[in-house]
Amino acid sequence: MKQNKVPSSRWDDALKIFAFSLIYFSVARLTLLLTAPETHASPIYLPAGIAFSCLLIFGKRLWPGVFIGAMGSNLVAFMESGTGSLFMNSLAAAASGLGSSLEAVVGVMLLHRICRNHFLPQTSRQLAGFL
Repeated sequence: MKQNKVPSSRWDDALKIFAFSLIYFSVARLTLLLTAPETHASPIYLPAGIAFSCLLIFGKRLWPGVFIGAMGSNLVAFMESGTGSLFMNSLAAAASGLGSSLEAVVGVMLLHRICRNHFLPQTSRQLAGFL
């Protein structure tokens, strides 16, 4: 599976990861406003689609952005709920971040495996049509 990706430096990747984690965190916080009372379950979770799209376009190497954004947004939500200790809330947020990261990475890997790079979107317009 050879992809036509532009080589990037570590600083470029670090900046992309930082920016992506902020975007993920912000969208996740907004999405969590749609949750049912006394739960953290939302009928729509936009960050999952954003994570999948970002990793599909920029590569799986940006998975730490998913982890950081998901862990941060869940930690804030858990702390706002007032239940549990900081340690337990941090563990739960880390587990959620790991799950969100795996969800996006495995989704991209499966798509690449199934499509074998045929019909994969290469531009933002193609991605919008794909989604």
